[in-house]
Amino acid sequence: MDVREHRLLCHLDVLIAFRYIPFNAGPRICVGQQFALTEMAYTVTRILQRYDRIENRMKAPAVFKADIVLQPADGVQLSFFQSHSEKA
Repeated sequence: MDVREHRLLCHLDVLIAFRYIPFNAGPRICVGQQFALTEMAYTVTRILQRYDRIENRMKAPAVFKADIVLQPADGVQLSFFQSHSEKA
């Protein structure tokens, strides 16, 4: 192991804490972080359960803009196809 690898491994816990900036890290960490991540996981799970197929309808690869977090500059165009069992 060289010096650079050793330094990275020594500070890995700090890097992981800051992996998503809006929640912050350290003593002033967001108190709603766990709730927000759980809500996001629940929402994605429900979408995947409800739809058989999700298709990308973008004509070109996404262009990203960097703000506090990386996000699509022009939105994302998707088509959702509902499961046969969900249709009423």
